[in-house]
Amino acid sequence: MDVEQRIRERLGSGDLAAAATLGVERYGREVRAFLIRLLRDVPEATDVYAQACADMWSGLGNFQGRSSFRSWFYVIARHAAARSLRAPHKAICFLHGVDALDTSELSDVDCGTCSSVEAQTWFTQFWRALPEQDQVLLRLRVAEELGFRDVARAFLNNDATAQELTREAARLRKRFQHLKEGMRYRAHWSNSQDP
Repeated sequence: MDVEQRIRERLGSGDLAAAATLGVERYGREVRAFLIRLLRDVPEATDVYAQACADMWSGLGNFQGRSSFRSWFYVIARHAAARSLRAPHKAICFLHGVDALDTSELSDVDCGTCSSVEAQTWFTQFWRALPEQDQVLLRLRVAEELGFRDVARAFLNNDATAQELTREAARLRKRFQHLKEGMRYRAHWSNSQDP
């Protein structure tokens, strides 16, 4: 029996503590790692992770199972991170490294003949110019390997209808393709400018 089914069984029997424990044991490390990569600040990410766990615990009784527990936990973590970044006393710069984005999902973006250092420098500049939502989209889709429907949940409220999720997933898929095309264009343009 997989962990998602075990979590649902615990929730069905009203054992919220056991469901939360299973969820944190199975997904806690990856959600915390996601927050560290997202915020690029380990102490801040640790605080946000603690808040996400508290939010998950307080909302667990309302979890309706329309998504996997995993994607629901990511939604909660992303919302906790967004609240942290909006806090007026924060001076965090929402810039990310590129280490976790070197996957097959972006393999069709050709950087030409540039070296890996040049490619990383180029991509870092591209990445830093992206709006926060595009960075989160790439991070969730590529680094965390969430499907577009689960990524859509991270961008919408937990009470989104199936129709809203479908529309948002389609919008994000189109945005993702647009980002890849932009990367291809800029990589090609950058290569054509080299002597």
